Amino acid sequence: MPFSYFFGASHLYMVIVAAKRTAICKAKMGEFKDTYADDFLAPALKAVIDKKGVNPSEIADIVVGTVLVPGSQRAAECKMAAFYAGFPETVPVRTMNRQCSSGLQAVAHVAAAIKAGFYDIGIGAELESMIANSMGWDGTVNPRVKSMEHAQNCLLPMGSGKFKDEIVLIHTKIVDAKTGDETPVTISTDDGIRANTNVADLGKLRPSFKKDGTTTTGNSSQVSDAATSVLLMKRNVM
Repeated sequence: MPFSYFFGASHLYMVIVAAKRTAICKAKMGEFKDTYADDFLAPALKAVIDKKGVNPSEIADIVVGTVLVPGSQRAAECKMAAFYAGFPETVPVRTMNRQCSSGLQAVAHVAAAIKAGFYDIGIGAELESMIANSMGWDGTVNPRVKSMEHAQNCLLPMGSGKFKDEIVLIHTKIVDAKTGDETPVTISTDDGIRANTNVADLGKLRPSFKKDGTTTTGNSSQVSDAATSVLLMKRNVM
């Protein structure tokens, strides 16, 4: 099906009018390690409707892509996040899983529903908390990648602030594991990119899964905690 079928010039076609996300933080050691998943999804949901001044009751559906959590648990967390963000109980929320493309698929579901005429305005979102919900299986061996080059490519736009406008500030806390003391923090930047990574140090890392394997913590995707939200609607509703 051609791209123009969904995003053509007709006033009946749908458009993305707002997109916001939280910072992407490392699981276990990152700044969301002491934050409930619904507490960082809620600001992302609220940010997209606030940006365009949309009444939350006008949202016909919220679809959240998510991977690791059993359906009923994550569905309940997402519904609570919608409540925290100011959506009334009449706005339905559902989750779906398509592994790493779950967030993209959630947006596609909303776009398709708008195109089919089921409703005019919807939100596609993504939520993952890999500190609270770890993967329950061993990973497979992947070919070694040029980790330093990828880190530099990713660090450049992050360091120059190109993603600043899309990140929602999250006010949360960091809990000291030894003392239990809580420190208030504001999360505004992705914390997973290591600026000082070098090829020599990466080459010293042990394989993660078997003695002669090539997959290490340096050439694999990090486990992350983050949320994002995308507001879509028919062109003639704007």
